[in-house]
Amino acid sequence: MSTSILAAGCYRLALRAFPARLRSRYGDEMAATFAAAHTQRRNLSARAGRRFAARAWFDAVRAGLGTRFNGGIRQPGGPDRGKVRGAQEWLWTEVGTDLHSAFKVLRKEPLFAITVIAVLALGVGVNGALSNALRAVFLAPAPFNEPDRLVMLDLSEQNVESTEPPRAFAWSYPKYEILAETEGLAASSVAAYARRSITLTGHGAARKLMAEVVTSDYFAVLGLPAWDGGAALTVDQVLISHALARSLFGDTDPAGQEFAVNGVRQIIAGVAPPGFRGLTGSADAWIPMAAVPRIISPTLLENFDGHWLLAIGRLGTGGTFEQLRAQMASVGARVHDGFEWTDPTTRQVGTARSFEEARRNAAARQAVGVVSAAAGLVLLIACANLAVMFHAHVANRRREIAVRLALGSARFRIARILLAEVLLLATTAGAIGVGVAWAASRAVVRAWPQSFMNGSWNVRFVDSTGLQFGVPAAVATFLLASVAGVLFALWPILRASRTDVAVAMRAGGRGQSHRDTTGPWLVATEVAIALVLTIGAGLMISSLSRLARVDHGFDSSNLLTVEYTLQRGSAEAEDPAAFHDQFLGRVRTLPGVVSATMECRSPLDIHCWTTRVRRAGDQRWGEGQRPRIGVHLVDETHFAALGIPLLSGRAFTAEDGAETPPVMIVNDTAAQRLFPSGDVLGQPLTVGVSLTSGNDTAAIIGVVGDVLYDSPAQGVMAEVYVLHRQEPGRDTTVIVRALGEPLDLLPLLRAELAVLAPEVPLTNARTVDSIGAAQLGDTSAITRLLAAFAALAVLLSATSVWGTVAQMVGRRRREMGIRMALGARAAQVVRQSLRYGLVWASGGAVVGLLGAYYLSRTMESMLFEVTSTDAIAYSASAVLLVLVSLMASYLPARRAGQVDPARTLRAE
Repeated sequence: MSTSILAAGCYRLALRAFPARLRSRYGDEMAATFAAAHTQRRNLSARAGRRFAARAWFDAVRAGLGTRFNGGIRQPGGPDRGKVRGAQEWLWTEVGTDLHSAFKVLRKEPLFAITVIAVLALGVGVNGALSNALRAVFLAPAPFNEPDRLVMLDLSEQNVESTEPPRAFAWSYPKYEILAETEGLAASSVAAYARRSITLTGHGAARKLMAEVVTSDYFAVLGLPAWDGGAALTVDQVLISHALARSLFGDTDPAGQEFAVNGVRQIIAGVAPPGFRGLTGSADAWIPMAAVPRIISPTLLENFDGHWLLAIGRLGTGGTFEQLRAQMASVGARVHDGFEWTDPTTRQVGTARSFEEARRNAAARQAVGVVSAAAGLVLLIACANLAVMFHAHVANRRREIAVRLALGSARFRIARILLAEVLLLATTAGAIGVGVAWAASRAVVRAWPQSFMNGSWNVRFVDSTGLQFGVPAAVATFLLASVAGVLFALWPILRASRTDVAVAMRAGGRGQSHRDTTGPWLVATEVAIALVLTIGAGLMISSLSRLARVDHGFDSSNLLTVEYTLQRGSAEAEDPAAFHDQFLGRVRTLPGVVSATMECRSPLDIHCWTTRVRRAGDQRWGEGQRPRIGVHLVDETHFAALGIPLLSGRAFTAEDGAETPPVMIVNDTAAQRLFPSGDVLGQPLTVGVSLTSGNDTAAIIGVVGDVLYDSPAQGVMAEVYVLHRQEPGRDTTVIVRALGEPLDLLPLLRAELAVLAPEVPLTNARTVDSIGAAQLGDTSAITRLLAAFAALAVLLSATSVWGTVAQMVGRRRREMGIRMALGARAAQVVRQSLRYGLVWASGGAVVGLLGAYYLSRTMESMLFEVTSTDAIAYSASAVLLVLVSLMASYLPARRAGQVDPARTLRAE
């Protein structure tokens, strides 16, 4: 009884779809009729009662909504109600019948339907995943107000004896003041900024964060409200990001709270807008320029040779980029006259470039363009595969179509039935493709190389949030599947609608004997495209393997690197060398530690800094001719701990220090370039480093093997090693070799540092192997994507070869049986079938080789020690495609050799 009451209540709810006037007049009668009919069905069986109730609810809602929206009084000039109803009935009956018929046909051929849906879903899925990356790289504007009016204002270096364009470098603060004080600029406002790492204490554990040092007009230039107060930051204030505020204070307003920045108490003035991370894209806080002497360096704002700032401006009303560029030339002249440049062959000049140009990342654009083109080729192969399969599907139904036409069906009706099948398959594939694209986009975000995020010089190029898969991308993916499915099925549909009834009926059930080259041509096209992708992937794999085999110059196994910075003005910073030695001594006694050393930066990561050589032995260089050299601060155990070979001379010892004569060690490359005669030991070397003793010249005491600090593509450069006690610094990187898993030592290292300096955070813990892998991240990510697309293309092309040969075997089965009855051997029939598939696949391979020859040239800048016409990649890819096509042809060809001649003759 309760079930009947529940069903009646649900039916009453369904009646709410009708207008109130109709419910009040007929509602009770309809409900009573439903209750009686439901009771009668329920007495037969519970299942019958449930099915009747569900159908009745659906009919009530459909009829009620139709009455509510189509049954009102017709307005003057409005559509005739009868015509609207007739169109609705036609849509419901005709289109519904077509879809129902298509579903019945596809249900009888599940393998065909599943294959088509899978192929199309994969093709549109990978393209949908990359559409966000393509949009972010080529189309997405900067997340600031009117970004087209933002202009980067550069101080550049121009060689007076060269026609090369000026080389931009950073401003010093005294030089930037000349720009800021210039009147009449086409820019309505100008600001300077720089990225600096800071240590934050006072709220939980110490943290190392990234901050932007900014001038007062920074937020105004970007067209963003700085914070609720809106006023410029004072010397004792700091602005923090929304993410940092939530992390430290939750939902509480942090304004007025205090914490220490590099040991200096600062007041939180406010919170930046959600999602805003500055021009660098990584800022957690913003420090006013006036606070630099307190927080960073007391002399940085006064040093006119300390180039560390970038300048940005916003064009004012009526101002043009050409006007501003002309004005920057006069600004550069004033800077050059006010601050004499040390190199007489160069001049300081002012230049301007659009913000979009500064954001441009040529490597990222090329990589995304190549990968997106590869994804588009995969979609093209998938659509060609769809055309091959649907063509075979329609060919197998030629007799059915002929019978329908003979019984009076219109050719348009036949095309509409087939189109309904395509739409059903395409929309299903589109829905699944959206899921594939969503999953693939998450993988793209994780694999997106960090270097592809950045533009030039502390300007964020694209953020990972721009790569997320959203609703617009989902809609585009679904529509792409629907449109692609219909377009590539139109040709088979049109051919089927033009079927010759007499010919098809005469063929009967024996198949068709006419030659049909549509499928083979599509197969050849797929093989050609697949070969282009395979060659591209082969070139990248060969390049990546060569990059991975580059000798690093040291033993990188089981090495852990961690960083810390001593706060300026702290007790530890009074003698940083002694603190570093003390901490290393404690680390070496930890269980599981094999050795420990220090360096200002980790190998494979980046140089500590690079400078110019002024003197090497008796040779001296003038300005403009000085060779570049990398400088590294190390301790005396560094070379032994990392396994760097000592080629000649001696290493640093504990006796070398601030009170002893300055000494240096050079790598083999520096020894050969600076001292081609081979006489290195004991020679004086002068670089842009002033040692503790005040003497900027040191004697070379040893030569060590080359170590890779840049990417493998950049190679090894000349390096010099300085003992950290003779050039002490507050920043350091500790490198520990572990017995087992390096990261397991991290808690022990943090505990030891907390004992010596609780306010100093240990940051950026990484294994050296992970740093090396990150160097290959760009090439590795592109290679993985291209290899995946190439594998998918090979699989799809093999499927098409298999399907085309199988269709040929089915069409010529009668002919093969007769030939075997007349004495042909099964092996001959198999070879003929194999030859059919291989001829078309080989033709496609030839075209693919030609296409790859021209298209692979776009990848030349992405390759390392591999040419775009590498013979091994071309030949291996071509052989692979031909072998896969041979295997795909063999299975249906083998069936051709199993035709029973006697059965064929009986059928005749």
